[in-house]
Amino acid sequence: MSSVQELNYRPEQLNLISKTYAKDCNKDEFNLFINTCAHRGLDPFKKEIYAQVFNKNDESKRNLVMVIGIDGLRKIAESAGNYRPDTNEPEYIYNKDLKTPTNPLGIERVSLKVFKQDSKGEWFSINGTAYWEEFAPAKEIWEYDNKTNKKRPSGKFELSSMWKKMPRLMIAKCAEAQALRKGWSAGASLYSHEELESSIIKDVTPSDIADKHEEEKRIRATNSMDSIFIQWTAGESIMPEPVGTVGDKLIKHINTIGSTPELNAFKDINQLSMRAYWAKDPSGALEVKKVMEAKQKTLEDKENIQGNELDNQMPEA
Repeated sequence: MSSVQELNYRPEQLNLISKTYAKDCNKDEFNLFINTCAHRGLDPFKKEIYAQVFNKNDESKRNLVMVIGIDGLRKIAESAGNYRPDTNEPEYIYNKDLKTPTNPLGIERVSLKVFKQDSKGEWFSINGTAYWEEFAPAKEIWEYDNKTNKKRPSGKFELSSMWKKMPRLMIAKCAEAQALRKGWSAGASLYSHEELESSIIKDVTPSDIADKHEEEKRIRATNSMDSIFIQWTAGESIMPEPVGTVGDKLIKHINTIGSTPELNAFKDINQLSMRAYWAKDPSGALEVKKVMEAKQKTLEDKENIQGNELDNQMPEA
């Protein structure tokens, strides 16, 4: 992993992050989170990114999810140098029949655009649409039951406070997030693949400093990190995989990929993980690299042949 010195976080800041924005993370998850923040250029103190652990009390189901705020998504797009927002207001579609306590304005959906510049300097729009029923967080109200002297579900639902106060703003953020992910899901990293490969693994991790901040001393690196965190599919949870078996799983997964965009996306979202795997098991990582390069060539050759066949089938003007 990158050295703590490169992350620009002071020991007391790491300690604070570990108790707030990543409070449910174990050491390995915290290290991954801090290095993701650094390489993405995202700041948890600005609420651009934070870590959420699902099923934290069940090790067999435990999942770490990196949650990126709308400001973080915008920052990633801006860093690519080919993004600009729309100056027009989002387009809201209302339906009076949908008005309920959990949809006070009767919003059906909202659409908006962001703009991306291609290699020729031309700008094109990317649309994002969010449906109210898919994103609005309605939770069931529990009421006190005099007969049982306990609270029970009432069958009534309510919105969270922010969605109740600013429904248009909240659903528009969902639509904008859809558009930003469409445009910059593969090229969002602030660091190139080459820069990541050339980074040096240092002997102090963020969690070590956070844990021992009060003692004000360095702690030597441990060898306890025996897992590599892989995101098998974009948008899904990051899963820990043992170093000893992750290579075989990676090779098996790579061989199931059916297109170069899918392969490139998989490589992009797992850049940090592949770097960590290279540090733990260079020979295994080299085998994965060879399989990935061979798969890339096979897919490119196949797609070129399909493209030529399609061109030959097109009628002459």
